[in-house]
Amino acid sequence: MKTNLLEPHKALSPAYKKFNPQSFDIQQFAEKLQDCITAINLVDTKNESEEHLKSPIRKFLNSTFYKDNEINTKDHIDLAVYFGNDANSDVGIIIEAKKPSNKSEFPSVTNLNKKAFQEILLYYLRERVDNKNNNIKHLIITNGFEWFFFKASDFYNLFYKDHFLLKEYGQFRDGLKDTSKNELFYNEIATKYIEKVEDQLTFVHLDFRKKQVSDFKEKDLVNIYKLFSDVHLLGKGFGNDSNQLNKAFYNELLHIIGVRRNQRKWKESNQKKSL
Repeated sequence: MKTNLLEPHKALSPAYKKFNPQSFDIQQFAEKLQDCITAINLVDTKNESEEHLKSPIRKFLNSTFYKDNEINTKDHIDLAVYFGNDANSDVGIIIEAKKPSNKSEFPSVTNLNKKAFQEILLYYLRERVDNKNNNIKHLIITNGFEWFFFKASDFYNLFYKDHFLLKEYGQFRDGLKDTSKNELFYNEIATKYIEKVEDQLTFVHLDFRKKQVSDFKEKDLVNIYKLFSDVHLLGKGFGNDSNQLNKAFYNELLHIIGVRRNQRKWKESNQKKSL
């Protein structure tokens, strides 16, 4: 496989690359991320279920960029980050979590075509095809220490637009295959379609077992902060976004408009009185 591994800053939008977060915010984020990793380290993942892995990940996300977003399971999705604060809004991020001890099902930089990726492809198709959700932004596979980030736009181009895959998925979903077990989708459908496009699929990979959060250089930590942010993963606006007015300026503008309207009304009123 040709590795299409991106450095974190390469995955960011040009405008967001120029944004300079506050040092305090970076430090707070780093501490929360380290808390998440430490909590997972304390879990006996060989004997615990994936439910115990999801808890510190959810807490980390809630304590950083996603306190106003619903983060929960959805059907068989391990963790779904919604755009709103309840499950009535669209899912924006799909997360597949695997225990660190489950190495056989977890992808590697040189081999994405493992069960975790096959599962997240199934969840993507259910959400995109069956639920008609065209607001998915990113997909993540993690064991708490390693994180793989994928753009939903790449899934759209490489998987959703593949009519042969959609046809086979539909047949599987509708019970037209010889079994409705998910293993058939993973082994006989997903595997071959992933293999077709694996060399074209770009992704970001982080591994916090090789390097502690505190060991990252400041500029690298800034990029990691941005990578996890709701600006990047959900496409939200930010302070340096040229499409957004500065709030203080916007409020001042409204004030000026209001004053001028009142002045005009006062002038028109006086003119009428003089007549």
